[in-house]
Amino acid sequence: MSLVELLQEEQAMMGKSDTEFAEFLGISLPAWSLARSGKRGIGLENLSRIVKRFPSARRRELLGAAGLNVDAEAEVA
Repeated sequence: MSLVELLQEEQAMMGKSDTEFAEFLGISLPAWSLARSGKRGIGLENLSRIVKRFPSARRRELLGAAGLNVDAEAEVA
């Protein structure tokens, strides 16, 4: 599962709108909309913001989906 798919799954579980979820993630609505549509990647700066919003176990899953080594968590956190 890709990072965006995991985030969309999380959004659905939380019952948040795109605007609410982008705010929760700490990224702009346009950045989230472009990532969801596949027109743009998340980017490292936004990924750093996003993973900080989740517990460490979920962070590992998100980083793995982003194709990053789990040891990279220390660098992002």
